[in-house]
Amino acid sequence: MTTETLYRPWGTPLPDFWATEPAPQDVLLGMGSSENVPEAPPAYRERVVRVVRHTASGDPRQLDQAAAEGERLDEEITAEYGEDHPHTVSIRELRGWVCHTAGLHPSAVRWYLHTTRSWARTAGADSPQAEASALRAAGIWQHVTDTAEAAALGAELRPLLAEILGAHSQVSRYAHRRLAELDTTSREGEAG
Repeated sequence: MTTETLYRPWGTPLPDFWATEPAPQDVLLGMGSSENVPEAPPAYRERVVRVVRHTASGDPRQLDQAAAEGERLDEEITAEYGEDHPHTVSIRELRGWVCHTAGLHPSAVRWYLHTTRSWARTAGADSPQAEASALRAAGIWQHVTDTAEAAALGAELRPLLAEILGAHSQVSRYAHRRLAELDTTSREGEAG
């Protein structure tokens, strides 16, 4: 037996202590209330507010109306301002939020992948807009339950997260880990 003093840790670490990076927060930064209406030209502002209110209600009929109006707004604003104008990108983010609220998570992720690329191209990869859009994509990606679809979207999301947030960011590491888990699940499904 040794006579050395044994130093024990302060308390007992719980399993969460040993866990790797937590999942990104499921928040839609800047969305969810009529006070957080995306920037819109004055001629479209009232309609955008209506889409936000319908979406925030969560009512299926109002969500359908929000989706239809969002599509019309996207077409009109794109025709007037162009593909990469901030008004157009903001409306497309709104469409992503409508999809997410309606439970159409894969479509929502696709919208946010699109808007993240648009913000990176126009405002810069290090812009707050690109970062917020990338975080929305990652947060919503957690809700995609179909393994094959989640893997396909994740394969598209992971390099974008690395570009926007950094390859060693908490969210990028989470995406890498989730993709590995999805790959394992997919292989187990094929073997069984």
